[in-house]
Amino acid sequence: MRHQGNANFIVDLLDEQGNSIAPMGVANVIGSFEGSTPVQVTQGGQHLLDVQGSGSWRIKVKQPRASSAPETTSFRGTSQEATDLFELSGGLHRFEMTHSGDANFIVDLLDENGTSVTMMGLVNEIGPFEGSKAVQVPQDGIYVLAVQANGPWTIEID
Repeated sequence: MRHQGNANFIVDLLDEQGNSIAPMGVANVIGSFEGSTPVQVTQGGQHLLDVQGSGSWRIKVKQPRASSAPETTSFRGTSQEATDLFELSGGLHRFEMTHSGDANFIVDLLDENGTSVTMMGLVNEIGPFEGSKAVQVPQDGIYVLAVQANGPWTIEID
């Protein structure tokens, strides 16, 4: 998604009945924005992006269905992002994370179906952050990290 404006940019994904299927929305920021968000769509059919923006915007929708992915263990960005898909083995892993922004830093690990692997996510803090979390990954598979941030961030998986 890309927004070039100075006020609200709010995006929601609605099903055929007009119900939101993205509980936290797809985007809800103020000002210019460039980023991405993973959304789990559990039923096929027609969907609608409900967009409120103060300037020009662009949204590209992707539906990845990978049977394999790289074994990436290092990620970095500067704003809200759904990382590229990556393979991760089952078992205990440590996620080392940093954030230099001054607002929310929220990270969640999602499986290939878009389901959260952790009950409360990997981190949910406001402002600068440096720390780690150990997570029991249930099985070998393809995963994605959903990151909400407003400044530079890094994630390393051991």
